[in-house]
Amino acid sequence: MKTRRSFAKALQVYVVKNGVFKRSDFVDSHEKGYDHLGTHFRGWSFDSSRLLIGMHPGVGERGPFYVYYNTHTKTLEQTPYLRQVNKAVAKLARDYATDIVCAEPMAPLPSESELKARMDALDEKLTKALAERTGEMSNDEANDLREAQDKWLKMRDEGVKTYLVFAPKGEEERRRLQFLGDVTATRIEEINQSSIAALTR
Repeated sequence: MKTRRSFAKALQVYVVKNGVFKRSDFVDSHEKGYDHLGTHFRGWSFDSSRLLIGMHPGVGERGPFYVYYNTHTKTLEQTPYLRQVNKAVAKLARDYATDIVCAEPMAPLPSESELKARMDALDEKLTKALAERTGEMSNDEANDLREAQDKWLKMRDEGVKTYLVFAPKGEEERRRLQFLGDVTATRIEEINQSSIAALTR
């Protein structure tokens, strides 16, 4: 997987081999020479050992499907947590943009106090980012973003419950803080960079 093209091909082979999509899901009958593989890089694990990737075909209405790229083994993989996420996401509409998913680290996490301090700082940044973005919008757009943020918070709370089911015993609180920090950091980036339409759907 040395090039972007070969990496995309490896992703395609992986999902077909694992029965997630069919080969025909990636090919438009009018454009037989063009593969419609959509990829969305959702983020790195806390220790950068795993890259979380969401995939969907350009043909039909299925997706997304999540998989890790393991930087140590240079392979694609799933974990029990990610399999559970994929089962839940498969029931959502194609355009449902607020599924909350987080990459699991492989290395030990920092102390609880460090993770809490990180989360508190990110929470402040999120509040600031929301205030700045709504200040640039019309009243209706700002209200839509606030509603979308309330929806995101509910999904985040549901997401962390799923994540903690698979947390190593004794690490539940650190894993909770790591999850909240990671998804909050991703949300800040979305608010700062995404279009109004993408933020408010």
